[in-house]
Amino acid sequence: MTASRRPNSPTNNSPTHYQSLPSPMPKQKISDINYNLSSPPLSPRNRYQWIRYISYTCFAIGVILLMYMVRRDTSSSDNISTVIDDEWMPLKSTRSERILDFAIVGFEKTGTTFLLKALGSHPEVVMPIKHSELSKKLCVKKDSGKVVLLDWLNEQHDKDVILRDSRELISDTSKQLHHSILKHGMKCSDLLRKSLAIENLAELSDQTRLIIGLRHPVLWFQSLYNYRVRQSYEQNWTSSIPSPHDLHGKTQWRGISTTAAKFDIQLKQLAKVPMTKNEVLDMLSNELDSYELRLSPNPLKVFIYTIEQLEDTNTQRRLQFEKDIQTFLNLQHPLKHFASETKENVNDSSYPESIDICESEYKRIRRKLIRQGIKSSEWIREKFIKSKDVTVSDASYFESMLKTWSEDPCGMDERSS
Repeated sequence: MTASRRPNSPTNNSPTHYQSLPSPMPKQKISDINYNLSSPPLSPRNRYQWIRYISYTCFAIGVILLMYMVRRDTSSSDNISTVIDDEWMPLKSTRSERILDFAIVGFEKTGTTFLLKALGSHPEVVMPIKHSELSKKLCVKKDSGKVVLLDWLNEQHDKDVILRDSRELISDTSKQLHHSILKHGMKCSDLLRKSLAIENLAELSDQTRLIIGLRHPVLWFQSLYNYRVRQSYEQNWTSSIPSPHDLHGKTQWRGISTTAAKFDIQLKQLAKVPMTKNEVLDMLSNELDSYELRLSPNPLKVFIYTIEQLEDTNTQRRLQFEKDIQTFLNLQHPLKHFASETKENVNDSSYPESIDICESEYKRIRRKLIRQGIKSSEWIREKFIKSKDVTVSDASYFESMLKTWSEDPCGMDERSS
């Protein structure tokens, strides 16, 4: 009987046979041992694994830091909002409800107050009360005017719902008419006198639409001069009333002078059409130095008219004129017929200094205004109204009215002379 062998017992032929161990190393001092601390070079596979490990670790740390920063910013959003509002928010409003939709910007004595009343009574329009202190401050002829105007727009935004209801904008046929339909406008009839005012307005909103009125230069001079005389008495101005013969060149009285009747010079500031070098030099070198004129390119749309279009007795033509203004201002409801509106600021009072421009003593003034009027009329008809940014109602009638600027409105008085 063969004796059984233990399966794990080592034998000489067994692969698990323990070989004789080497003799132990002799004891050495620590200082005598030469340690090789350099690591063996990593294989390409191990190197790739280490790079991937480090990349994942950095990514995880970045995610943790980002989450921490988001939580911190969220918890202090009120403070950050205050800082942005006070220090970094631009003056220009980005909310459609708070822009200035339109502005009646000139020229004086061309029916601007009439339009203020006609448009201000429209159910979709909000405008400051005429001649109010606020109305004067809203004119952005100075930088401070931008702040006042934007404050007024923000205040009106909060009142729009109340105004909508009080003006019965909601009817049975239109149960929901959102307050954003309201258009906010202002009147600043001498705004075109200042380039800074044009730039301020364009900076505040590039959607504001400009309404500009024109008038025969001779009649304009007489009307504005007599209006200033009337103001001098009613408001007790301490300054003396100058003679109309002295109001030329750089000498002007509260915006009135023969030079100020160069309407084309002031319209050129809007840079709506290409101009020749001579046209630019004419604008910059004219006698209106006190108005600080310069080119102010802007995207603002313009509606231009003559005062005769406000007073047109041709009913069909006048109704079309009213409809064109309605379309230009994007109003849903039609305007009140201009024929039913009463005129404003009519010089029905006479004072010792009031003038009748048709008298022979003012013939020289008329001649100068007519010479200027011919030049202004040609540029406006041939260039300005051709701009894609300029709207005219019934261009043929408009141009026919401007052509009369070459004629003396006093008629037979001048021809008989």
